[in-house]
Amino acid sequence: MNKIMSPSTLRLALAAGAATLAFAGTASADDQVVNATTDVGNDPVSYSISVLDASGATVSTLACDWVGAPGDDDHACLAWAGDLGPTIDAIQAAGGVSSVTHVLAPAHQVDATTRISPRADGTWLIRTTGVNEDGPLHNGRVCDRGGRQCVSWDADGEAQAAKHIKRAAHKLQLKKKHQLKQKR
Repeated sequence: MNKIMSPSTLRLALAAGAATLAFAGTASADDQVVNATTDVGNDPVSYSISVLDASGATVSTLACDWVGAPGDDDHACLAWAGDLGPTIDAIQAAGGVSSVTHVLAPAHQVDATTRISPRADGTWLIRTTGVNEDGPLHNGRVCDRGGRQCVSWDADGEAQAAKHIKRAAHKLQLKKKHQLKQKR
């Protein structure tokens, strides 16, 4: 059941709802969370999203809860783990600069938080921490300004994350340079 919690959430949900769910697409850091939360069964799932402004204050929220498979009104929540471009647009349309998503799916031992935030170089950092049935999570992606190209990273805890994030950002830069050469 989708619960709208603030006036700006409707714009947020409409923008996020335009995103394509990434169930069969390329694997992302959030795919394991989405897949665990969309298995058919009688398992409860709780999904909450907060959009934050530059000071860290919440400007908009959206929450979805379901048992078994998500309903049509839950797709706005699931879209946050899909196409990043519409998610970035939704964050900005709500007057925010970043978002925090929390997913709880006890039957799959999922308790994960994903933060989407801009980096100083104009790229975006998607960072998931928590646990799933396979163990601790500390992974994510570094994506270009539009959220169309991403490089995944996976770290063994907080201490290793900075190194892996830098490496992913460097790979993304190399990928972009290579594409520019191909166009010439």
